[in-house]
This record gives sequence, C-alpha cells and structure tokens, in this order.
Amino acid sequence: MKVTRPVLRVAAVAVIGVAVAVSVTQVISGGRWDWWWLAAALVLAILAGVLDQLLKRSDGRDAGPRPVLWAALQDSDGKPRPLGDVTPRDLGVHPSRFGADGDCPYIPRAADALLDEALAVPSQRAIIVQRPRLAGTTRTLARAARHHLPGHRAAAFTDDPQIPLTDMITQAGQWAKDSDGPGAVLWLDAITPARLTSLAHALAGELPDRLRPVGGMYVMREQLNRLIEVARRPSIVVQVIPLGVGAHQGTSGNFVIADFGDGPSVAYQDTAVQGQVVDDAGDVKSLMVMWDTLKSEALARAASLELIEEVAKTWT
Repeated sequence: MKVTRPVLRVAAVAVIGVAVAVSVTQVISGGRWDWWWLAAALVLAILAGVLDQLLKRSDGRDAGPRPVLWAALQDSDGKPRPLGDVTPRDLGVHPSRFGADGDCPYIPRAADALLDEALAVPSQRAIIVQRPRLAGTTRTLARAARHHLPGHRAAAFTDDPQIPLTDMITQAGQWAKDSDGPGAVLWLDAITPARLTSLAHALAGELPDRLRPVGGMYVMREQLNRLIEVARRPSIVVQVIPLGVGAHQGTSGNFVIADFGDGPSVAYQDTAVQGQVVDDAGDVKSLMVMWDTLKSEALARAASLELIEEVAKTWT
C-alpha cells in the first residue's frame, strides 16, 4: 500500500495537469472563452486536491507504530526464523553460568506434561500458561515450543504499549500465511501481563490461519475449572480482586504466611531467582498488613467463585 498511494497521487496530479492544460487551450483558442471547459477544469482540480489530502491522511495512519520483531529472531529478510533454528536465549531465556555458552542441561518440571499435552494437539490454536512467575519459566516454555513446533516461525515483538496486541496477532498471522512451513508461533512470554487481558477478545474471534499464540484456551479453561473445584471445598477460601480496583499491593509478588500455635509466624516469598523464607518479625507483620489490605479489596467468597465461573465460560 505504501507504493500504491504515491503512484495514485502522481497519477492524480498528472491527470489534473493535462486537464488544466487542455482546458486552458480550449479557453484561449481563437480568442474565444469556453466557460464550461473552465468550470470542468476547476472541478477536476478540486477533486484532485481532495484525493491528494485523503491519500496523505491514509499514509499518516499507516505510518503509525508497527510491531517490531526481536532482532535475535530475524532472518536475512527480516522475517521470524523457525523455532528449531533459534536458541532458548533467543526466546528470552537468561544465560546460565553453569553451562558452556550459557546453556545448561534442562531440569524437568511439573508443567512439562501439561505443555506437552497441549502442544501435541494439532487443532490447539492457543497455549496460555498462567502460573506464578518463577525462575526457569521461560526455559520451560522454550523447551516445549522448540520440541513440538520446530518448523513454526517464532514471532516475538517488542512490548510497545502504543501497539495493540491485535496488531501483533495480525502481523504474526501474515507471516504464518506466507510461511512455507506449518505456520508461526506468537511468543507472548515477555509481554506485560496486564496487556494479556486483551488476548481474550482476540481469541473470541477468529485467529489468523496457521498461527498459534503460546504463552490455548484448553490450558486456561482447565486451570479455571480446577480453581473452581478447589474453591468449593469448605476448607479453602478463594477471593478475587476485581480489575476495577486497579493497581494494588498484590502485584508486587506472591507470598505465603504460615501461623504456628506454639511459635512465631513465618512467611515465604517467590522471587525471579529463588524462594525466600521471611522470619523477621517486622517483615512478617508488614506482610500480614498487606494481606489484610488485599482481603479488604477482594470480592467476597461467593462473588469470587461466581466471577471465576463466568470467566471460565469465555474460554470455550
């Protein structure tokens, strides 16, 4: 489209130039003024100006921000390379100091079986993993994707808030369509979690052919159903903080508080590197205050369960 519009603009200018020249010739020929030729030339000039402005505005819209593919995933033509040709580090895995060139033997994790099951289904269009962000999460996703989808092109984009997630889906879908392989994978592991809420709307429609976002519905639906099952147990209380609350202290990380009848309370926090036990009385008290604050902002138990059940219905 970038080539077509300038060509149309030049053609429009050429046509109006010829029209004006012919009109002027007709007007002044023989010293006789043909007013209808002049009127026709003016109308054509106005139409050409309007067309030129419309094309300029259209070019301005198309010149907006576009999804930017990670440099490590680009081939010589600027298109994404197949997953089988990229390394875990190309997909965002941190290099390890315990292996040559930053690689180390993969340590199996509990999520492997779920990922293998989901990725092994050819008709599965989207794989969404929603769990606490622990060390090794990206490595686990990269292992599964490279093992099951080596021929799919890996499309991972810079997380630019000015670019809607739907634009990334469209671009990856075009690459999937043009690919001579089985398709493409839209790698969303590095996208800000808050932006993934728009993914539900994209998945509710039709995804581009041969595109598999990894980061479908099967895993999310099963996780929600499992959560519903657990939340119905009398010994467990699940409360959901609605999106309308906005930013809250719970977004700073996961933590667990353990109370002992004959001893002081302790806490446990997950970090990007490793878990951390918190036994300082002051720090534990701060976490308790945070816990009480989060409970006050969350929905009641019954309302939380109802919300989860409603959301689970959308992942079908």
